[in-house]
Amino acid sequence: MIRSPLYDAHCHLHEFSDPEIERFITNGYVIIAVSDDLSSSIRTLGIYRKYTNNVIPCIGLHPWNIEKESRENLEHLISLIGKEKPPCIGEVGLDKRFLPESSFEKQSEIFRSFLEAASSIDAVVNIHAVDAWRDALKMVVSSGVRRAIFHWFNGPEDVLKEIIDVGYMVSINAAIKVQDKHKRIARLADLNSILVESDGPYNYRGMRLSPDMLGETLSIIAEVKGISREDVERTVERNFRRYIYRQG
Repeated sequence: MIRSPLYDAHCHLHEFSDPEIERFITNGYVIIAVSDDLSSSIRTLGIYRKYTNNVIPCIGLHPWNIEKESRENLEHLISLIGKEKPPCIGEVGLDKRFLPESSFEKQSEIFRSFLEAASSIDAVVNIHAVDAWRDALKMVVSSGVRRAIFHWFNGPEDVLKEIIDVGYMVSINAAIKVQDKHKRIARLADLNSILVESDGPYNYRGMRLSPDMLGETLSIIAEVKGISREDVERTVERNFRRYIYRQG
């Protein structure tokens, strides 16, 4: 058992086995569960209904899946958002590194549709924006979305400042353990604008990421900022509750 709840701002909970999910919940993790497509969105909602106190469900279409999901399923996802009114939309966004440049217009069109849906229900948007950080930020701001999490942020320093100035959040990934540029982001970012995430069960440099790595992530953030682990954990929890639950 962990001594107090730890808060995962971005996890593909639907990809974990039922026994793993049960263990995460038993250990007290509070998890924002992102989805990749229609089928995973439906599974995520099912997980949420079983663990309502520990799971914040997100409905979304990952940019990597835009060519795999039919237009009918995309429309189904948008209508599901209207029906279920989830507290979070994601994982959605843009990608200029892993997807061809020719797909960017379609990516933008789909991202815009999710931003409009999120704005209509005042949901948090959980954003993937690899090498498209500035593009994504401009679209989010213009959409009127009030709360957004830029997951695993590794973008330019000036964009980081703009994200924070607007009032959005960045999440620091467990990969900070081996990713030096992410340590730099953790050092530069205002602690009051930081959440932590696993992005589990993604495999990164031989590591299978999971919520179990959040404790170490908090410790590394404390180290790079030169403050106590307790201060980091307390502030990140306050950030999560303020931003997601609107408490305090």
